[in-house]
Amino acid sequence: DLLTSYLKRPLIQRVVISSAVGLSLWALQGFVFGYLEARWLTYVYLTVTFALWFKANGSFFKKPKQNLFRFNYLNAGIIVAGVVANLSAVWFIGVKKAEGLYFCCRGVPDAIYHLALTNQIVKNFPPYEPGLVGVHVKNYHFLSNLVAAEFIRVFHLPLAATQFQFLSLALAILLGLSAFSLGQILNLKKSFSRWLAVFLYASGDILFLLFAFTGKGINMNIQMLDDATKLLAGPPRAFSIVLFMSGLSLFLIWIQKRDVKTSLLTALVFGSLIGFKVYTGIFALIGFAALGIYFLAKKDLKMITAPAFLLFTSLALYIPINRGAGGLVYNGLWRFHDFIASDQIGLFKRELARQIFLEDKKYLKVAYFEITAITLYFLTVFGTTLIGIFQTPKSLRLFPKEFNIFLLSGLATSVVLGSLFIQKTGSTNSV
Repeated sequence: DLLTSYLKRPLIQRVVISSAVGLSLWALQGFVFGYLEARWLTYVYLTVTFALWFKANGSFFKKPKQNLFRFNYLNAGIIVAGVVANLSAVWFIGVKKAEGLYFCCRGVPDAIYHLALTNQIVKNFPPYEPGLVGVHVKNYHFLSNLVAAEFIRVFHLPLAATQFQFLSLALAILLGLSAFSLGQILNLKKSFSRWLAVFLYASGDILFLLFAFTGKGINMNIQMLDDATKLLAGPPRAFSIVLFMSGLSLFLIWIQKRDVKTSLLTALVFGSLIGFKVYTGIFALIGFAALGIYFLAKKDLKMITAPAFLLFTSLALYIPINRGAGGLVYNGLWRFHDFIASDQIGLFKRELARQIFLEDKKYLKVAYFEITAITLYFLTVFGTTLIGIFQTPKSLRLFPKEFNIFLLSGLATSVVLGSLFIQKTGSTNSV
């Protein structure tokens, strides 16, 4: 909030932007002080910044607060409903009961690993791999665990509650607020922010329609991807998506102001994403690379600051942990073939037919089955999320050109990488 106070934004935007910058800084101070073997500097960091913040905002606490909490009840209702839906996936993870810890209701093996990893970071930095004596964590993004660990270490908070209750609640609220902050900055109708918040909280696949169509009845339990309500079950992705959405508000202000300070703060937030979730970080890198080319073509060298600093931040976080990650491996159309051949989907005969036509060199028939598989995959697996892709020239003009370049370049490249490649160390997670 100290660093972003010069922007003088309304309350919701101020909370969203300062939270994005603050979470990034909280992770980075833990990362830097940890490698310096001087984790005690966190107490200095907190003491100095809080003292400066209180000095700058002391008068705020003396003013009447009658207008501070005025809000739109429909907007608040969307956030409350979204928070409840999202927390249902994680609220009962690691709850203490008389007979021990209770884990419910999503991703229990991952939850246990994240608790163990966070606990490791509380005790050691760099952290040791849970279950492997003397082996440091490599080829994994653990800034989300570091954020939780720093709160636990500094304020002596409970492990499971901090990871899956306290921080999950904060992230769920911030996710909804980010939608309304974006709408305000873009000066769009309230319906834009409301629908965006609904999709952030509740978008999902429509596989159940495919099951119904193939005569398997309505089955809501089989998923190829987590829907939006399961976002919080994976701390790395949850932190990265919330930071990404919150950072977009700062991104838009940077495009408007075109100043160096805002460009550095924007690059700080988006550059840190590579340490929270590598795939979200790659999206940001691609988008800013496209912007860098755009600004160079326009000879607008002042705007190159953000892409350059983002690349520096990303590499500084990525190289120490992930330099041996191995990269991506081209896998052709395997993902779509595997989808159609799945026992759950029940369309394996179509994949057998495709292989027979391929052996007979009947390539038009092969193309038909390929296109059908790809279409069914995208329509059903990505489901309601696809609604956001269908834009018109009029709707695209509602956004600044730089905003479209950033999002569309990241989207187009990610679709190719996520569809045709797998990662050596992450396998099909690249989806």
